Amino acid sequence: MKSGLFSTVLVPLTMGLAGVADATSERPVSSPDSDRTTAAAHQGANGHNPAPPASAAIAFNPTRTEAIPPGFATDAPHLNPLPLATLSVQLPPLAAASTYLPEIPDIFDGYTWPARGLLSSGYGWRWGRMHQGIDIAAPIGTPIVAAGSGVVQTSEWNSGGYGNLVEILHPNGSITRYAHNHRNLVRAGQKVEAGELIAEMGSTGFSTGPHLHFEIHLPEEGAVNPLALLPEAGLAARR
Repeated sequence: MKSGLFSTVLVPLTMGLAGVADATSERPVSSPDSDRTTAAAHQGANGHNPAPPASAAIAFNPTRTEAIPPGFATDAPHLNPLPLATLSVQLPPLAAASTYLPEIPDIFDGYTWPARGLLSSGYGWRWGRMHQGIDIAAPIGTPIVAAGSGVVQTSEWNSGGYGNLVEILHPNGSITRYAHNHRNLVRAGQKVEAGELIAEMGSTGFSTGPHLHFEIHLPEEGAVNPLALLPEAGLAARR
């Protein structure tokens, strides 16, 4: 009984020691060089990249916050350097400056004489009717200029006695009228500046000779005496 029990216990113990010996004999013997190789491989497997050589140039990738050596690639394509061509930005064309800036209103700084010649008739009652402007006499073809900056409202034949007529609306809301012209040189809707040529003096419509009939109409007042608004410096030369 005792010898059988001892043999039963000894057999499993012997088998266990043999298994340990087999496992120990299969393990490779490590050396300092192999340990460094294994540590480097282990470091790469854990996602830590080996440091680049000291002589390697460093490239900057705007999509990352770290320096990446040339030719380096990661497992994530969106983190790799992008070609410069893909970073170019095409801006839309800009419109004219007037699209973005407020429009500057026209400034009206008064009237100027519309023509050179002799002041042949003044403002007021004449021949039993109201003469709503002044007459400046000169040869046919004498230049007639805008008395102020503005926009041409009328440039056509007037059958009411004015003949060839030009009317200009000014920034202050007033209207100047130029009648009996030999020829109109502007068109309706055209913007003109003070002193700009608009017509040639003539004797069309109800006229007794070549002259310019000139009127000024103020907002909510109607026709007024042009001599009250024209520069006095030009009056003496026209008498």
